[in-house]
Amino acid sequence: MKPVTILLIILYIIIFSVTGVWFYLKYFHPITDSNNQTQVISLNKDKTIFYTVDNNLYQLNADNLNRDSRDVATFRLQSTGQVQTIEVDQKNEFFVYDCLTPDSTSEIWQVSFKDNHSEKLFSAITPGFEMYNDFRSPKMSKVGNNMTFIASNQGVDDIFVWNIDQNTTENLTSKSVKEKITAFDWSQTESKIYFSTMDNDKVSLKSINLKKASTDLFEGINKIAQMEVLKDKIIVMFLDSNEIANLGYLKLEDPKVMTPFTDLKTPSTIISFDPSSDGKQIVYQTQDSLLKKNDLYIINVDGTNLLQLTTDGKSFSPIFSPDGKKIAFHLKDSGIYTMNTIKDNKEKILNEEGEIDNLILWR
Repeated sequence: MKPVTILLIILYIIIFSVTGVWFYLKYFHPITDSNNQTQVISLNKDKTIFYTVDNNLYQLNADNLNRDSRDVATFRLQSTGQVQTIEVDQKNEFFVYDCLTPDSTSEIWQVSFKDNHSEKLFSAITPGFEMYNDFRSPKMSKVGNNMTFIASNQGVDDIFVWNIDQNTTENLTSKSVKEKITAFDWSQTESKIYFSTMDNDKVSLKSINLKKASTDLFEGINKIAQMEVLKDKIIVMFLDSNEIANLGYLKLEDPKVMTPFTDLKTPSTIISFDPSSDGKQIVYQTQDSLLKKNDLYIINVDGTNLLQLTTDGKSFSPIFSPDGKKIAFHLKDSGIYTMNTIKDNKEKILNEEGEIDNLILWR
């Protein structure tokens, strides 16, 4: 064998080994602290922020100020894929999340707070779900110990309910839905689910209970991309024909009329929103596609008292604290910050110059 060939083989082995080690450390290595001990998740009530970077899910203690991401103030929980939704169960024993894996499959996972044990709950390899894909949007009920999620079968979505205590799963919409489900949420005071569907240009808002009794509530032409059910209102983010998103609400006592309370026009649109725990305020992110600016606003749910919180053009994914007194967000190329709802007491709680994708939940 020629010396050049031997050198090329050695070089190939080195490159392959280094790449393998990098991939393992980035996505699959155990989470350890400075003493090389595996960390156990601790849910600090009202202080825990979940955020994502690439395929990694992190936890951050909101009490830590200006800490570097390499410190134990934050640590990686999971590395299974891009996370969009996180929900904590009513007993604070575990959390669930959906993820898009590196090989583009959608799954729902459960992680125990006691020992960080993770378990894949629902995917295409789960018995009974072999014909389904696009597992997404797990949501915990406010009444009863149930979780709902969406899965798709040949382009048609279904809402499933998982009874946590009995560990049983049932398809709620197998006979009532033949379209794509664009958003849904549990009611606050009863075991009822509100959801929106879209079929061509027809948008419908419906409700269904655990006995599979469904009701048509509203029809329109604007796609509903996100919804949050409050005590007396349904807050929706809806898109017009130009894909510009605004916020509106429907009264639960008469959900046939949607009342907009923002009026953005191209090139500006709303990217995400989060309601306060008391249901009185909404914080949201806007994006100006022409100026490439992202800023945050807060508004009452009736459309009054609009306040612009940031003017830097680099603020993303705002979420309320559990008591509704603070807002967390991430500033591009800087880190994670908090401020109160009157644009005061801005504090940096995590120093991170790398790219943060989303802040998902403050619990």
